[in-house]
Amino acid sequence: MRILLITWNYPPKLGGMEIMLFQLVKHLSPYAEVDVIGPFSDEVEAGNGIVVRPGHRGLLYYFIFSLISGFRILHANSYDIIVGGSALVSPIACTLGWLFRLPVIAITHGLDLIYPSFAFQGLIRFFLPRCRQIVANSRMTLMAASKRGVPHRKICIIHPGVDSSEFAVPTKGDSVKEKYGIQDRLIILCAGRIAKRKGILEFVRYSLPLILERHSNVAFIIVGENPILSLAHREDMKSRIESEVTRLRFNKNVLFLGYVDRQELINLYHECDVFVLPAIEIEGDIEGFGIVLIEASAAGKPVVATRTGGIPDAVEHGKSGFLVAPAAWNDLADIIGKLLSDDVLRKKLGNLGHERVKKEFDWTVISRQFMELFSTVGHGGS
Repeated sequence: MRILLITWNYPPKLGGMEIMLFQLVKHLSPYAEVDVIGPFSDEVEAGNGIVVRPGHRGLLYYFIFSLISGFRILHANSYDIIVGGSALVSPIACTLGWLFRLPVIAITHGLDLIYPSFAFQGLIRFFLPRCRQIVANSRMTLMAASKRGVPHRKICIIHPGVDSSEFAVPTKGDSVKEKYGIQDRLIILCAGRIAKRKGILEFVRYSLPLILERHSNVAFIIVGENPILSLAHREDMKSRIESEVTRLRFNKNVLFLGYVDRQELINLYHECDVFVLPAIEIEGDIEGFGIVLIEASAAGKPVVATRTGGIPDAVEHGKSGFLVAPAAWNDLADIIGKLLSDDVLRKKLGNLGHERVKKEFDWTVISRQFMELFSTVGHGGS
């Protein structure tokens, strides 16, 4: 089977959508050849199929490039389906699908559906219902697609996946605790692009003081950078969080690591005691799923997050971790404090989360779900 994937979200860009689509292409390789029209990059990559990229940055340039390149590629080769990597590119995918009479599948992530632009909303409300099938990454995303005119029969949920084998063991050598001089600390970890909706600033301001009252030996580690290449986020949250840490005199308890490579992140997952995603509700923004939550679970760590967006699909409350209401900072502090005080409970939740990831979220499972859908649609199914 041959698939053309059109996506604005693809490495070397960083983020959940980018990781998910890259891993999808990688894990479809035993079943299909996937060619990609991706965003601008200075890097040259090799792998299954081809990756075609524009020579300049910019969304408008990308749209024009994708239409022209897509036309040339589809004219020169035989494909079974076109896949749009997000709602953003659905106009391109649908236009090419109409021209070449190919079925179109759009993968949606949450934020790409609710972006508060009148023109954008008009475009996706016109094009998304005309796709043959919509893939939603969570129940929340399914509802958002439905509200934009997509019939329920055209929407299915396929969650993002993780490669469980990647989290089997940490790298040998000096531990993360030794590297950062925190051997005697309990570690709370938060990772991902530092968008306002992540709630990290508010967590530092309202929850961390309560946690430190009970556990003065805690190190809160933040991994990630401002999402400067994002279309939806341009705020400098990192500086705001650093200022709040200084104001509260938590500099010895908060480590801001910025960007770290993949293996370093995996080591941090393994050495943390609790992973937290304190997402808040922001108009025009949303946490579509929370891949970092299942990554932490894959490493056998308990997770604590807020019950918003697609997060409840990633966390099984009371089994792989705990969910609290958004902005319930006292509750968040209480649950994290309880976990930090109970080694047995942390291990129990971590083990349950690990088993759930292997059973429900491993890419061997998720890639088959995608391939079954692609095969059905590509061979004339609905």
